[in-house]
Amino acid sequence: MAMEGGMWWIIIGAIVAIIVAGIILFIIKGGLSTSKENIDALASCRSQGGRCVDEDSAGKSQCNSNEASYYKFGECSATEYCCI
Repeated sequence: MAMEGGMWWIIIGAIVAIIVAGIILFIIKGGLSTSKENIDALASCRSQGGRCVDEDSAGKSQCNSNEASYYKFGECSATEYCCI
């Protein structure tokens, strides 16, 4: 008789574990899609206080001397530098 009572606790524990796992998966799945949007926003040139500028005829950036230049960073096109 004692084993039958223990079996019910195992079944109830398994059901609770499945429900908790489902809730965790739901939270993680929603969190991952949101974090991608946040990462894209943080990785943009303008959100970091920068600006996109075209490269000159020699293929160099036209950033000011006190700015750092990053080639094709964030939303800048394939021929632009991000000046921050």
